[in-house]
Amino acid sequence: MIEQESKSVETGVDRLVHFLKDKGKVELREVAISLNVPEAVLQRWIDFLVEEKIIGLEYNFTKPLVYLIQKTEATAEDKAISRKDFLDYKKGFKERAQKSSVPVDKTEYVWRNHVIQRLELMKKLFYIEAGKRGLKNADTLWLEYKKRAAEM
Repeated sequence: MIEQESKSVETGVDRLVHFLKDKGKVELREVAISLNVPEAVLQRWIDFLVEEKIIGLEYNFTKPLVYLIQKTEATAEDKAISRKDFLDYKKGFKERAQKSSVPVDKTEYVWRNHVIQRLELMKKLFYIEAGKRGLKNADTLWLEYKKRAAEM
């Protein structure tokens, strides 16, 4: 029996998010040097991630500082939406990704990661609502919900 190694692909955007995870606010130049990415490319990634509210950007005089936005609670926009709204959102997400120079062949990967992050934000709310309704099979329902969201 041959065992397959589980390999994951890490994009530059993934490296950026991981880099910022425990750093707090970091100068854009320092991030570019640490990740060995040209500042212009990094700026395009950051513009996209700021628009998606994943990364924050502020200025200390003329120095741009970037940081990872730590979301702790689901917002109104994170709540369930119709299938049509979801597909429109997905289309818009992919268009913004391409305008931000995310390679076309990586757009689906970035989309799936975005969906996974949003689902994790919604998980707590999902279980609270299931508890309010007295549902005993919340784990099964959550898995089904995640599966359906991933298929859209």
